[in-house]
Amino acid sequence: MKKLFDYDFGQDKDLDYPFMDREIAYRVIRNRLYKFDYYVEYEKIINNAMDTEIEEINMAPIELADQLFEATTTKKMPMAIFLFVEKCFKDFYYQAHDTSYSYKIARLYYDEIYGNVDYKKAFKYFKKADKDNIGYAILNLGECYLLGRGTEKNYRKAYQCFAAYTILVPSPEATMYLGDMYRHGYYVDKDIALSNEFYIKAEKMAKEEFSTRHRHYLGDLFYRLGNAYYKMAESEPDMYLRAYDYYNSALLEYNKNKIHCVRGADDGINRVVKARRKIIKKLNEFYKYKNANENDYKPFFNLDILGEEF
Repeated sequence: MKKLFDYDFGQDKDLDYPFMDREIAYRVIRNRLYKFDYYVEYEKIINNAMDTEIEEINMAPIELADQLFEATTTKKMPMAIFLFVEKCFKDFYYQAHDTSYSYKIARLYYDEIYGNVDYKKAFKYFKKADKDNIGYAILNLGECYLLGRGTEKNYRKAYQCFAAYTILVPSPEATMYLGDMYRHGYYVDKDIALSNEFYIKAEKMAKEEFSTRHRHYLGDLFYRLGNAYYKMAESEPDMYLRAYDYYNSALLEYNKNKIHCVRGADDGINRVVKARRKIIKKLNEFYKYKNANENDYKPFFNLDILGEEF
């Protein structure tokens, strides 16, 4: 048998290595993981699992891995924890033949919060998860095909994934992506009006959706709605106010995304900041024109107080 710490965690099939039991897990955690004062949630989970008297963890390693994977944290997972979780998940996928872990392995490589983004590996496991009939995987595959993550861009396959997923569940995120495809003419004919309908439908779904998890897509959705109403305001100036409200909502969500280490948060914040400055100028022009005959005209918003960041 190979030595405990000779694990090649990067391999897909660790069949030559011991299946991680409670004693091995304890030794791995004790010897590989450093102090977690900086990682409060991880530290709490690990301390609750350690039984120093018998030198084992007090639960199955896969249970501990699941808890660490689902931990609510605002810091990226440190490498030592990532390697432990990755090993446990691969044990169950390849050795215990639990196909539900293909999706979790994919997310380990896809989500920035886990600190080890590898789109090629993520795409590979999303495909496995899709073959294992794990519904969420098709949404992520659609993202990969649309954005070229881990594979070449393929708008036809992206459209098919999003359309198929919306049949499975009422998905605000997939509906938003369909709106993107009609807005830019990806695989389908460009149709701005239909694109806006998809965005509005996605917002309605989001309001009706009950979710305890952080919904990272809301910033993108509100930003798209802001852009849609900004465009409408060319013929209906009152729409500027609606666009302004959506940009504010987008900024709030992007700031939440930044806290949760979601990819693209900083870019989203920068986009919204520029959009808000542009729309405030439009609103000031609109209200100045509307109140041209009034002596007490005041601008809608004073840009000077926003500072250089705007």
